[in-house]
This record gives sequence, structure tokens and C-alpha cells, in this order.
Amino acid sequence: MFGNQNVSASEVLSTRDMNVRPGRDVTEIVGTFLTVAEAVVAHWVEYSKGLLLFVMVPGDERSGEFYIYDRRKGSFPSSGRRKGSSNSLCDCGKRV
Repeated sequence: MFGNQNVSASEVLSTRDMNVRPGRDVTEIVGTFLTVAEAVVAHWVEYSKGLLLFVMVPGDERSGEFYIYDRRKGSFPSSGRRKGSSNSLCDCGKRV
């Protein structure tokens, strides 16, 4: 239906970058990620191997990006595709 589409993701931030142990409670890990990213979670779906997060810039309802938290790797990869705002949450890894 949609043809052949490849999706790739690269690591934006890891628990190591945030000085948080990967074994910590996932809410603490996500909270630290959101603080660094200066963002808020709009939606959160939890899976055994990780989380799917829809993250937004506070006060900008048109912004948003999907992130995955990989529990095994302790990292937040992102496809780098954003909708709406030109403020890129992907830049959060560069500010650490």
C-alpha cells in the first residue's frame, strides 16, 4: 500500500549522557530526558523492550517528535522527522 519505505534512527541521547543508570525507574529516566530536551510528553506507550514517546515543546501545540527509549541500550533514538515547529528537539543531544 505504501511501497517500500525505510526508516532509520540515530541515537539522540543516552542514559550515559544524562548520568543516569539504565536500571533506574523508567519515569526517572524519561523525566531526566525531558528536562534536558526542555520538552513535555504528549503521549507515552510502554512496551517490555522500551517506550514510545510523543514529545512536544511546551506552549507549541504544533511541535512534536517521536522518540523511542530502548531499555536494553539505555538510549533515545529518533528518526529526526518533526512535524510543526522548527524547534528541533533533536538538538538536545548537542547541549549535553
